[in-house]
Amino acid sequence: NTGRPYNADKPNKYTSRYFDEANGPLYPFGYGLSYTTFKVSDVKMSAPTLKRDGKVTASVEVTNSGKREGATVIQMYVQDVTASMS
Repeated sequence: NTGRPYNADKPNKYTSRYFDEANGPLYPFGYGLSYTTFKVSDVKMSAPTLKRDGKVTASVEVTNSGKREGATVIQMYVQDVTASMS
């Protein structure tokens, strides 16, 4: 395939030159492909919202629950719901 991001609104914009290859992504974002599994628990936030110039502390416990050694990345997403453009 082309290696370009898949756009569901324009599924044929980027096409594969191979008839046996699908045009969409092979794995969803964050799929991992690890040889072990992890358990995420005890997720805590110091506050539910963040004020201007404020600070929020987050913590999480990650346990390797599989049979092999491994590493993982914990991701946290934030959204500014009050921002505006002028």
